[in-house]
Amino acid sequence: MLFGTEKRTKTLDDNGSTATTTNKFVGGKVVKPIVTEYSIKVRVKNALEEAAEYHSFAKEYHTDKTMLRPSFELDFSRIGNENGYYYIVKRYSREDK
Repeated sequence: MLFGTEKRTKTLDDNGSTATTTNKFVGGKVVKPIVTEYSIKVRVKNALEEAAEYHSFAKEYHTDKTMLRPSFELDFSRIGNENGYYYIVKRYSREDK
């Protein structure tokens, strides 16, 4: 590829967590920074587990200075609601300079 953007997504676990790596090409060469976006899904059953995940993610973000653009969201599904669980999605990215 001479010019453009290439995205590669890799599944990390059975919950649907992913890592998406974005490469930008100019003149056939990869241009830095290479950005990897992580979307980590954690199954929880109640607000206590949700709060524990939130606090651990906040602590991880404050100690790891390579994490960029963090976000935390809830993901509900029909099957999960029927079985009594839902997912926490922790998103962040890292740049390979």
